[in-house]
Amino acid sequence: MSDNRNEKNKVDLKDITFDHDEERQTFDAIIDDQHAVLEYRSNKEGKIFINHTEVPETLQGRGVAGILVQHVFDYVRENNMRMIPVCPYVKSYLKKHPEHMDLVASGIRIT
Repeated sequence: MSDNRNEKNKVDLKDITFDHDEERQTFDAIIDDQHAVLEYRSNKEGKIFINHTEVPETLQGRGVAGILVQHVFDYVRENNMRMIPVCPYVKSYLKKHPEHMDLVASGIRIT
C-alpha cells in the first residue's frame, strides 16, 4: 500500500499569493498567513544571486519551495536576467529540472 499523504497535502497554486519586495530583495509565497521566503541579491548587470529559501515547518513537504522557485525562475526569464544559485535547494531543483539551466549565468557550474 502506497503512502499518498504528501500528494493529498500538496498546496494548490490557486491557494498561494506571491509578493516581491524589491527593497528587502525577497519573494514570498503566502499560504494561510504563512510565508515561504526566497532571499536574493541582484546587481546592475542583471544577475540575481539566489541565496536562501525557507519554508515554515507546517508547509514543508507540500511542494511550496518548488512552486516559489518556479515563480522566481519565471520572474528571471521575464526580466531577461541571469541567476547565480547559491541556495542548496535551488541547485538541487535545477538538477531535477535542467530545462531552466539557460537562466544560470554563463560560467556558473551547478554542482
